[in-house]
Amino acid sequence: MDAVSNVLRLMGHGLGMPKNYGFVKRLGRGAQGEVWLAVDDESNEMVAVKLIPRGPPAWRLTMIGREARMMARLGGGHVNIVRPIEVVLTGKYVAFVVEYVRGGSVSDYLARHKMDEDLACFLFRQLLDAVAYCHAHKVAYRDIKPANCMLTGPGWPPVLKLADFGLSQTWDGKEEPVFETLAGTPGYMPPEIMGGFFNKNSLSAGYDGTRADVYSAGVMLCVLMLRHMPWEYDAYAARLPPIEAMRRLWQVEGVEGVPWRDATTKAERLSEGLKDLLDKMLELDDSKRPTLEQVRAHPWVCRQLPPEQERVLAAIAERQAKNRPVTEAELAERLAGAAEIIRAAAQPLKGLAAYKCEMRVRLSTPRGRAGQAAAAAAAAAPAAAGGGAAAAGASAAAAEAEAEAAPAAAAAGTSAA
Repeated sequence: MDAVSNVLRLMGHGLGMPKNYGFVKRLGRGAQGEVWLAVDDESNEMVAVKLIPRGPPAWRLTMIGREARMMARLGGGHVNIVRPIEVVLTGKYVAFVVEYVRGGSVSDYLARHKMDEDLACFLFRQLLDAVAYCHAHKVAYRDIKPANCMLTGPGWPPVLKLADFGLSQTWDGKEEPVFETLAGTPGYMPPEIMGGFFNKNSLSAGYDGTRADVYSAGVMLCVLMLRHMPWEYDAYAARLPPIEAMRRLWQVEGVEGVPWRDATTKAERLSEGLKDLLDKMLELDDSKRPTLEQVRAHPWVCRQLPPEQERVLAAIAERQAKNRPVTEAELAERLAGAAEIIRAAAQPLKGLAAYKCEMRVRLSTPRGRAGQAAAAAAAAAPAAAGGGAAAAGASAAAAEAEAEAAPAAAAAGTSAA
């Protein structure tokens, strides 16, 4: 091991990370924190570690709590979703450890390359499969965009993996996926959400989170092909302050109701099938917008692709068929652990304890024979007398409620102190 590698490994340990993680290099820095590439000595795989500082502002704790819950609910369940490994609480950071996807984001790819309709359809199918898995588990993603879609590499064609669940929300416990909170990225947000910035009462009746995902996926599909956004939002954003750019888009979409084709340059270059699909997905009236399943059944989505792309899609489907669903007992354990970590993360730092590992919670089944054997044994174990499945389901629901309440309770406790 060279001197630089040794220093990086020791740095990770100094931050309080478990000793099986050796830091390699920093991958990036964002509003929430830093992302590092690390090697996991236990599984011998490369992982990405997102380090988020503990403490204020309050919204950061809420985002951490939401992402931990969504990772626990979806963890390792779909090939097209970045596999979470664990969440670690150190004295100074909350660290999310996830699989490392080496090909970069779709945004990175679009900055260097153009995309034809075959490649766009190939990637779009994978995105739809990932979002459909979220919806099947009562999770609305609420932030679909190229920057949140990662690509494997260096082999080609790549597998797409959906990442970053900080704005996702579950509707578990409710019959319909109705939400009332502002969430999303300007330009990708549908008008029923964006209107909340300019009319506080517009969100009072709520919006369908799954149909909002359909709209955002439509915007992303448009960006894949045209490399700019429908209704020219990116042009507004380049020359206007953020709120004024959003106001201009809201005027065109929400007030004037201009169809996307009439306000998007180069739309005529797209095939008739793709334009028909975008007409449906970018419908401004969400009650007329198609469901995700209707989008997946559209002829443009279902068309035959080049053999190498069809082979990758078939391999993904085969791998997905072998995935074992998360049991209710596993979900309850993960959610309870997430709630405990969020409560602990709100506590003030205490001197040298800031550099120790305080807690870690697994968010997916460990890789390797030992981990798989333990998971299989847990799945095969008979239910406890008196209706184990129902008890486990109730336990998971209770843990979900506890985890969701943890950020608010923690914040209240901190302010009271």
